[in-house]
Amino acid sequence: DAGKVASGAESESRRIAESEERRFNQLISFLRTTESTVNSHLEAIHQRLANRRSSLHKAHQAIVSRLANASQEAAASTPLLLAINVQRATFRSFDGALLSVGGEVQSAICRMAEDVCRPLLGLAREMKADGVAEASRRLMAAVVEMEAVVTRRGVELEEARRRIQAEEEANRSARKRLADCEREVRNLRQKVEAWEQGFCRSFQDRVGGAAQ
Repeated sequence: DAGKVASGAESESRRIAESEERRFNQLISFLRTTESTVNSHLEAIHQRLANRRSSLHKAHQAIVSRLANASQEAAASTPLLLAINVQRATFRSFDGALLSVGGEVQSAICRMAEDVCRPLLGLAREMKADGVAEASRRLMAAVVEMEAVVTRRGVELEEARRRIQAEEEANRSARKRLADCEREVRNLRQKVEAWEQGFCRSFQDRVGGAAQ
C-alpha cells in the first residue's frame, strides 16, 4: 500500500510539473506574441505619422511656392506676404503636433512594456525555482494586473489615435482656408489690374481730349 501511495504521489507530481511546464511555455509564447504585436503596431503608427508629415510638408511647399510666385508678380503684395507667413506658421504648428503625438504613442508603448512585459518575464524566470502553488497564485495575480494595465494603455493609445484624427481634420481645414485666401488674393489682383486698366484708359481719354 505504501508503495502504491508513493507511486501515485510521484505520478501526480510529474503530472503537475508537466502541466506547469506547459503553462510556462504558453506564457513565454504569449509574451513573444505580445512583443511582436506591439512592435508591429508601433511601427505602423510611426509610419502613418511619417506619411502625414511628408504629405503636409509637400502641400506646404507647393502652397508657399505658388504664393511666393504670385507675390513676385504682384510686386510683393502685402496680402500675399501675409498668406505666406500664415501658411508657414500653420505648417510648423501641425508638424509639431504630429511629432508630439508620435512621442506620446512611443511613451505609451514603453510604459506598457515596463508595466506588463517586464514583470511577466521576471515571473516566468522565477516559476521554475518557486513552488508550483505559489507560482500559480502569483501568475494569476500578474494576469489580473496585466489586464488592468492593458486597459489603461489602450485608453491612452485610443486618445493618441483621436488626436491624430483631430490633427488631420485641422490640416484639411487649414488647407481649405489657405485655398480661400489664395482665391481672395487672385480676386484682389484681378480687381487691381482692372482698376489700373480703367485708370489708364481714362487718363488717355483725358489727354486725347485736351490735345484736341
